[in-house]
Amino acid sequence: MAKRIQISLASGLLVLDDEPPAEGDDAARNDAALKVVGELEAELEELEKLGDDAAEALLRQIWVLNEYMEAYPLRWIRNYGERKGWSAAAAKIKELRKRGESDYDESKLPVWETLDYLKEVLPILFTRFKVRGEVLRLVLTPLGKLKHHEIRYQRDDADDLQRLCEDVSLEIRAAGDLDDRVQRWGTVNYPALLQQNPKPIKLPTDRLPARGPGLAGVVAGLALVACGVGLALGKLPIEAPQPLAVGIGLALLGLVAGAFGLARLKAHAAASAQLPAEFADLASRFRERLYLICSLRLLNKMSSRYTRANEGFQGFLRKHGGKQHWKKVKFQGRYLTQAFVPDADEWHDKETIEHWLSEQVQKTYRLETVILTSPDELDEESWEVILRAYLLESLDDDGSHEAELLDTVADLVFTRRGDDSKEERERVFSRVYSAWEARQDRL
Repeated sequence: MAKRIQISLASGLLVLDDEPPAEGDDAARNDAALKVVGELEAELEELEKLGDDAAEALLRQIWVLNEYMEAYPLRWIRNYGERKGWSAAAAKIKELRKRGESDYDESKLPVWETLDYLKEVLPILFTRFKVRGEVLRLVLTPLGKLKHHEIRYQRDDADDLQRLCEDVSLEIRAAGDLDDRVQRWGTVNYPALLQQNPKPIKLPTDRLPARGPGLAGVVAGLALVACGVGLALGKLPIEAPQPLAVGIGLALLGLVAGAFGLARLKAHAAASAQLPAEFADLASRFRERLYLICSLRLLNKMSSRYTRANEGFQGFLRKHGGKQHWKKVKFQGRYLTQAFVPDADEWHDKETIEHWLSEQVQKTYRLETVILTSPDELDEESWEVILRAYLLESLDDDGSHEAELLDTVADLVFTRRGDDSKEERERVFSRVYSAWEARQDRL
C-alpha cells in the first residue's frame, strides 16, 4: 500500500500513516526505521515502473516518501551495516525525482516546491478555520438580557467580534463611577453587594442625617413645654413677674425645639429607609459591571486568537508569493493538494483544498460551543471570588501575579464546563483566597 501523509483534523498538522515512535525508545526507533526502509524499497520499485507520462504522480509520491525518510532518519538505525538500505533508498528517491522533473511539464506548478508550500500553509489555514468557527459558535445571549446595559451581542460575521468588544468596553467605562460609590459603602458591605437580594450589613453614617440633634431637640422641647405649662399654672416653685406669659413663651419654645427634633428624626428615618433601596440598585449595577468586565476578558481573548490566526495566514501568504500564488496553488494544484486529504473518495475534482478544509473543520468541531454563563447561573462563591479578584487587581501596583487572577477566574466560571473543572475551580479559588489574606493590610 502506498505511503501517505494526511492532514489531521484533530491538530491541523500533517501526519504520516505510520507515526514515528516517541523519543527515548531507541530500540523501537531502530525497528521502526528498518521496517519503513523495507516498505519504501518495495514502493520505490513500483514507482520505477511508471512511464514518462506519469511524471506528476511520480513526483508527488516521491515527495511523500522523502518525508518518511526525514521522519525516520538514518541515525535511528543502530547497526551501521543495516544503514545501507536507508542510504540506497535515499539515493533512489533523488534519482527518481531527477527523472520526474526532467519529464515534467514546466508550464505547470513545480510539484516538489508546491508540496513543501502546502506542508507549511495547511496547518496555518486549519488554525484560522478552527478559531473562526469558535467565534461564530459563541453563544452570548446573556449579554442581551442585562437590566442596566443594552448590548448588541449578535454578530454579522467573525470579524464583528471586535466591534462587540468595543461596545462592551464603552459600557464598562460609562459605569466607572460605580467603584467609588461601592467604596463609600465600606468594605463591611462588600459581601452583601453580590447577593441575589442585597441588603446592606451596615448603613454608612456619613450618608445619614445626625440622629443626636433630633433626639436632643425632642427631649429639650418636652422639657420646655412641661416647664412652661407648670409655670403658667403656678405649679412650679418659681417666682416670675408674669408667670403666665413666661410659661406660654417657654411652652412655645419647647414646641419649636420638639418640632425641630422630630423633623431631624424623620429625615434620619427616611434616609434609613431609602438607603437599602439605593444599595440594592447599586448592587445590581455593580454585579452587571463585574459581569461585563469578566465577559470582556473572554471576548478579548477570543478576538485576539482570531486576529492572530488571520494575521498568521496573511503573513505567510505575504512571505510566499502573496494571494495570487495561493490562488494558483488552490486551483491549479488540486491534484497535489489531494495528497493530504484523509479520505480521497470524498474529494471532488473541482473542489479546492481551502473549501474542503473549511467544511471538514466545521463538521468536526460543530458541537464544541462556548456558552457564556448568565449572571443568575453564577453561585454565591463564584461571585465572591470574582469580587475579590477584581479588588486585588485594583491593588496590583507592584507588578505581582495578582493581575492575572481575574482573567483566570473569568475563564473558569464564565464558560459552561463539565465536572472535570471541579479541581481546577478549587485550585483557582484557593489562589484568590490566599492572595486576599496576604493583602488584608491594603483592603
